Amino acid sequence: EKHVLWLPKMKQKYIKEYVKKATVIVGEFTLINKIIWGSTGWEALAYGKLLMNYYDFKNNEFKELIGIEEPEILKVRKKEDVFEHLKWLSNNIESSIELGKKNELWFNKNNGIELAKKWIDLYNTE
Repeated sequence: EKHVLWLPKMKQKYIKEYVKKATVIVGEFTLINKIIWGSTGWEALAYGKLLMNYYDFKNNEFKELIGIEEPEILKVRKKEDVFEHLKWLSNNIESSIELGKKNELWFNKNNGIELAKKWIDLYNTE
């Protein structure tokens, strides 16, 4: 736990500073079929971070339903997945940074740079 930073509730404009410095962003673990991710996930992708998130898509299902390739996500379907991903991260920091960079490219390609700018503007408001 010495490598985990637990944050109190705060305004979005302050959270972005932590997101910029993080190696991996942990999103939501809501058990709803076929959701992708919430605002935390979009922020992680926009800032070029690796995202750990609940993920209910199988094989090529994301592309079939959404129409685009999936980003680089540490997929969580059960609590043991969180442990395995954290263990992997502790030994693969450089790889996780590279995967995060791929997510930024994915975000810009699949959401358009203009939409990304709108998200960042929204993120910077109170």
